[in-house]
Amino acid sequence: HKMLKKRCILFIISDWIDSGYEHSLKILATKNDVIAIRVLDDSELELPRAGILSLQDPETGEEVWINSSDSKLRKAYQEIVNKEQKDLEEFFRKCNCDYLLIRTSESYINSLRKFFTLRERRR
Repeated sequence: HKMLKKRCILFIISDWIDSGYEHSLKILATKNDVIAIRVLDDSELELPRAGILSLQDPETGEEVWINSSDSKLRKAYQEIVNKEQKDLEEFFRKCNCDYLLIRTSESYINSLRKFFTLRERRR
């Protein structure tokens, strides 16, 4: 972090699912204007009603079968997603980073335009 002397704008585009970036991001945000952009598919935000699905853990290869139409499972999934989203937003707020969620089903241009318009009004 000694190399970063000038304040600059950093765009970090990720799904922010992994961990271990917290300390580094806090350091970056102390000297820079950090904009955290999260790109997610709608199926990551809301479990699709597709009946029986096979899910595979990309790291372990473990496979599980679920009934994505089950209301209890859908509710539990939504609670987890909402908590994760809230926790992430709170983390970025504490780091003094701006945050933008972009859904793959929406125009990223419109999302960015709206974000920067609102950001400009705040300043």
